Amino acid sequence: MTPQAFKGMYNAIDGIASRREQNLKAFDPTDVQAEVMVFEVIEPEYITAVIFDKPLVRDAYAPCLGKRKAYLNRMMFASREYARTRQ
Repeated sequence: MTPQAFKGMYNAIDGIASRREQNLKAFDPTDVQAEVMVFEVIEPEYITAVIFDKPLVRDAYAPCLGKRKAYLNRMMFASREYARTRQ
């Protein structure tokens, strides 16, 4: 729950392949299981875009998005290993 803990998600971890071996990008946490938990409500005004993996799902939710951008990106939903080795 600290900035240091957040930064620590990008450090080397014993027992996990190096960032280079995993082909990680600067924004990828070292551990694929890393997550950020939010304990408060995220007000809709702070959500500027939504990513979908299928056009049908995007189209179904389009009326809820208002002026927010909607993107299609199947890689965002793929396993990180798949995304990093097949780009």
